[in-house]
Amino acid sequence: NLPALTRDTNPADVTSGSGNIGNWMRVNGLVPTLAGELSFRIGDGNNTPFNGFQLIATPIAPKADILAMSLASNPPSIQEAVISGTSITLTVPFGTNVTNLAPTYTLWPGATCTTPSETYTVTSSDSLVTRNYTVTAVIAPPLPEFTLAAPANWDGRSTITVQPVISNLSLLQANNGTNFTYNWSASNLAVTQTTSPSIMTLTRSQGSGSLLVTLTMANGTESVTRSTTIIVQEPATDPWVERAPLANEKPVGNQFFARNPFTNLGTIYYRGTQSGTPDDVFLKVYRTPSGGSETLYATHRQALTAGVRRSDEIELSSIVF
Repeated sequence: NLPALTRDTNPADVTSGSGNIGNWMRVNGLVPTLAGELSFRIGDGNNTPFNGFQLIATPIAPKADILAMSLASNPPSIQEAVISGTSITLTVPFGTNVTNLAPTYTLWPGATCTTPSETYTVTSSDSLVTRNYTVTAVIAPPLPEFTLAAPANWDGRSTITVQPVISNLSLLQANNGTNFTYNWSASNLAVTQTTSPSIMTLTRSQGSGSLLVTLTMANGTESVTRSTTIIVQEPATDPWVERAPLANEKPVGNQFFARNPFTNLGTIYYRGTQSGTPDDVFLKVYRTPSGGSETLYATHRQALTAGVRRSDEIELSSIVF
């Protein structure tokens, strides 16, 4: 990606057609590779010939640096080496024999390196700078070997859990490998779920079919992913759940009343206490059919004992809510 061309000095300011004849155009900001290579393409889009160009290069300053290091062959390093000053750390898989490692590395252009033991001595191209790098191999903990314990079938209504069963837990505990991270996911079906670090709890499904639950566990630099499938079959219908009314609940204007789908009936609650000494209380219910006028639908009465809290629960039918 070349930077935009910027016009340079052109005393005559000669132009012709779509080309810009007689002008110098300068390209700034080209960066060579570490091998000293620089490539670019010139042209004006109209195949107009160029009389010539001048390339002014800035030399790369000599350095005695190791730019990157890794184990490209067996066993590979888990990640790129961490270089901090002249200390290099390579992380290798659990069980690696670290006595015969042969890492590959990238040097600053022109630099050379000798490798006595674990020390890498790097000399700049002008032989004026020498740096000694120390390489340390760190053995990663063993990876967790696990399966997911989950029911094979689920009705999508009861509460179930999914959790890992780790088969090499003793080995992990003996090698500081139990600092786990957990990444849970559930796919294919919409579900209500919660996760603690090591457990996924499923409380509700919004469909039937195959639910795929996946867990990715890590305990250092690498991770392991396992999945399990749960067959979900929702019930044909769900039971109606009656809500608990408030202690002093009373109907209000434009209130929505839910109907029990099995009875097509809704319930209006009018609850509270009545002062004085009346014999009973009553509740008048009015309805307004679509396009009609308000008419009295029913009057409900309930006998009272002085000072006793009343609880009127009126079941209504055939009302347009």
